[in-house]
Amino acid sequence: MLWIGIIPILLTHAPSCLASPENPKEAEPTLTRMVQEANAPQPLGERLPSSDWEDFRLTARHVGSRFAHPGGRDLMLFAGIVAGSAWLQHNKLELATDAQELRTPERDRFAGTVRPLGEAAVPVAALSTWLIGKMTGQERMRQAGLILTESATFTVAATELLQFVFSEQRPADGGDLRYFRPGGHGVSGHTSIVASLSVPLDRMFFRLKPGEPGGVRFGKILGKTLVYAAPIATGWSRVNDDKHYAWNVVAGLGVGFMMGDFVMSAHEPADDAAPSARPWRIVPITGDRGGVGVGVAFTP
Repeated sequence: MLWIGIIPILLTHAPSCLASPENPKEAEPTLTRMVQEANAPQPLGERLPSSDWEDFRLTARHVGSRFAHPGGRDLMLFAGIVAGSAWLQHNKLELATDAQELRTPERDRFAGTVRPLGEAAVPVAALSTWLIGKMTGQERMRQAGLILTESATFTVAATELLQFVFSEQRPADGGDLRYFRPGGHGVSGHTSIVASLSVPLDRMFFRLKPGEPGGVRFGKILGKTLVYAAPIATGWSRVNDDKHYAWNVVAGLGVGFMMGDFVMSAHEPADDAAPSARPWRIVPITGDRGGVGVGVAFTP
């Protein structure tokens, strides 16, 4: 639970992507600046976010554009998640058997310690951060809480959809993989919800900068380790408890990290956001003898 408790402490320091209230110009949300500059791969619209709901709507539009127009980095991420999950799904029974053979009372106790992270703790912490910031007028806390809540919300929606598409039974129920049925468990929801906060927390509070003192860098590296270890430990606990197969956990990690990345790219300045413009396009090709075809042109 320490991982949840550090969120209010981190909010006392100015994140790189959040506004500084001392300067009115800088106090504009970075999402606003991104809309104004129209530097995103898919502009979020001409109207500036005038409320949290408007911010949420524009972020949803940006996330949709990342799915509709994936860049090279996005395609590599999709391919990695699919390939890794497919291999683990093919070997799920052997891996599950190995995990249960290694199960001990000590492992069960540790799994019980990290399990609550994937239940109500993380979404409640994100929503509470936004609500407290809004009620107390703390702009940095409100913005951070809004980003965390958006990432968790979109992750839950994606997880529910994928659980319907890949409606796999739990290992104790036989583990049959079915498709397009309600009540499935093909993606670990505990894992994805914790992973949804990893990328936002990392980029808001633990981004390394040149010239930082050694103590600051050490603290940031420790923070990075903590926010990424939490979802991995949560996923491990689901396999240890025989609630999910390994491939369900990897899919959950991929969904959570991906949604966190997409949400953060909507709030970061264009120069800081992860590149998402598609570096390739399909072009027609004509031969010397009149033949025609298609090829792929890459833009550096």
